[in-house]
Amino acid sequence: MRSLERLVRLGPSGLLRELRHRALTRLHLGQRRDGWAAPPYSLAWWLTERCNMACEACWVEHARHDEMDAGEWLAVADQLRHAAPRITLTGGEPLLHPELLTIVAGVKQRGLYLSLNSNGLLVGEIAHELVQLGVDDVSISVDGMHDRHDAARGTPGCFTRVMAGIEAMVEARGSSSLPIVRVNTVVSAANVPDLEELHSALAELGVDCHSLQHRWFVSAATFSAHQTESLRRLDCDGRALRGFLWLAPTPPLGLDETVRRLRARRCGPRVLLSPELADDESECYYSSDQPLRTRCVSRWYRLTILPDGMATPCLGYCVGSVRDRPFDQVWNGPELRDFRRELAARGPLPGCSRCCGLFSDH
Repeated sequence: MRSLERLVRLGPSGLLRELRHRALTRLHLGQRRDGWAAPPYSLAWWLTERCNMACEACWVEHARHDEMDAGEWLAVADQLRHAAPRITLTGGEPLLHPELLTIVAGVKQRGLYLSLNSNGLLVGEIAHELVQLGVDDVSISVDGMHDRHDAARGTPGCFTRVMAGIEAMVEARGSSSLPIVRVNTVVSAANVPDLEELHSALAELGVDCHSLQHRWFVSAATFSAHQTESLRRLDCDGRALRGFLWLAPTPPLGLDETVRRLRARRCGPRVLLSPELADDESECYYSSDQPLRTRCVSRWYRLTILPDGMATPCLGYCVGSVRDRPFDQVWNGPELRDFRRELAARGPLPGCSRCCGLFSDH
């Protein structure tokens, strides 16, 4: 029933986009041997790397680098009308971009699907504007109840403010089915005991989806091997992966049982697990960082654009700027086509083993 409701919310154009993407990935289409790819399914627009939290597990620098203005972002949107990809505004904290609402309005005026990822601190202040402008999906991060969330986010009192922002978002949409309101929780050994209470609190607020996300991490040995391979294969130093170093991965014991109980509930947010691991993979995921997937296809369908306009399929590897070239010439330019061919021929790099992209689009 909930799956049917989600499809209805997508609308005709959204449904066609999802069906097209599923067909391409299942049939391995749009992935030519020369590295050429069909138009993108999903783009992440990093509006800024600045943030108003100090999360313990964050890997973003949070410096104020050169940031594109609304006119530059919307010039990219103009070039994407024919492809009609999903666009996600993220960062950093995208609500810190001074022209966020102008960007949101422009993207929606061009008929593109738009989602927003936020830490939730400022969402309540612009909830009505986001609904009026037609945002399709809002995802807010909550990593536990009360003090646990505050500690994970390095921001005392933020749990109360974030939950108030979620409530404001749900109230602002009223009887409308959009935007879809999601909460994302990065699971850990510390917050598994909170998940059922948190899910109940989100149900009371009227949240649509509760996504439980496994942490991405690499060991010191894998990080070293990744740097070596990145230099050899891509002429890239691989240092951007440093933020994912985790020396002693601790499995979130009881997570599988908790997820089963949450999914058995007849009411409350839909529960997603990302990545969705097979029973025999869950323990292995945290016991080492050895690969569980050996083929990455996401780079034929997804791309990130950084605040300064530089495009990157993966951390630290840049393939051209949308300020300097039309988007199509970046998407199927020589740098990104070479990158896709390299992945197809030799497989992912060592540090890719827990990347969410490696588990997507299969």
